[in-house]
Amino acid sequence: GFIRKITADDRNRIYAINNNQAQKELAETEEEIASLKADYAQAKSDNKDARMKLNALWENFDPDVKAALIDEQKAWVIAKKKKCGEPNGSKEKPAAIPLIKQDFESAIDSFECDTEETLSRIKEFKE
Repeated sequence: GFIRKITADDRNRIYAINNNQAQKELAETEEEIASLKADYAQAKSDNKDARMKLNALWENFDPDVKAALIDEQKAWVIAKKKKCGEPNGSKEKPAAIPLIKQDFESAIDSFECDTEETLSRIKEFKE
């Protein structure tokens, strides 16, 4: 077999290859995070729109209708929180801004679930 000593040039070549790979992986990660940030912003915006629509609908109900529906509405809110979490957090503890991939994905899922449930509730009210 052919055995030779690793030279400084060899080490530099190996370092350059590894560094190039690391740069490429970092760029892919930054691109993925940028995409997740955009998806997060869209999910948050869609959720805000859905909640505003539901609140506007609720505010336009006759007081007697609201009184008849209030317990059902409170139960719906609790069930929605149990299913989707609280994507916006609460008054006491606002949601943290995601920093890592898993946090973005989790927040996006929570917003999308909440939005879906809210739009479904709007549909129920309009029937």
